[in-house]
Amino acid sequence: MFSTAECEPSIDVGVLDDDALLQARRDDETDRRRREAHQAAVIAEIDRRRLWRTDKHASIFGLVRVTTKPPTYEITQLVQTAKLMAGEPAVADALHAGQLGVAQAHALAKARAHPRCGDELSVSLEHLLNQAMTLPFVEFKTKVETWVATHDMDGADRDAAACHARRDAYFHIYDGEFHGKVQGGALSGVGMKEILDRFVDAEFDKDWAWTVEHHGDAATPSLMPRSAPQRRSMPSKRSSTPPYPPQQAPTPSNRSST
Repeated sequence: MFSTAECEPSIDVGVLDDDALLQARRDDETDRRRREAHQAAVIAEIDRRRLWRTDKHASIFGLVRVTTKPPTYEITQLVQTAKLMAGEPAVADALHAGQLGVAQAHALAKARAHPRCGDELSVSLEHLLNQAMTLPFVEFKTKVETWVATHDMDGADRDAAACHARRDAYFHIYDGEFHGKVQGGALSGVGMKEILDRFVDAEFDKDWAWTVEHHGDAATPSLMPRSAPQRRSMPSKRSSTPPYPPQQAPTPSNRSST
């Protein structure tokens, strides 16, 4: 088990060369994940032994609040993560191995703590855990929120009428730009989002094939002819294959992260 005693003393990072500095950043992130796993494991064991009763606390939440005085949201994240790890060894192993990010672990823990559908997480955990370790955090967070929305049937039923009453679709062209907004119930949104996700994946593959064709082994995501927001937009005559002729490819300053 990881121990904070294993941390190396601070060094002058200014003396590190570029490779060593980048490696130090990777090592720091791995250590951060292991420390989170260690803290959560300690909290889980204290809770299992009910040691919080020693100081007459009502729960592990109260003990953590008094002993370390962190913000409430940090206590919630830590306690939820501890409970998730105690019930799902695969999460504990991934976090301790440095394969699972801290923010991703917190997102899974929050879903597991959901009062109406959290108990169902185990069924989908293998798939969600794989997504947690492979997707950018923003995309993964959306996946978790979608999972909650589709499994929280009581909450969905309770809110469905209000969401349905507020449904709307609005499109407007102003000053040469097209603007649109669509809103509605979560379950309808899940279906629409899946359609958009499949479209975006296909457009990504199209752009990557173009990038490899034109740049060969030097191909990188930054050389792709369209940004992620551009791929999410509706197709038009100007976005046919190849997505941009070489002379129309956006300059590096206009490209955004994929």
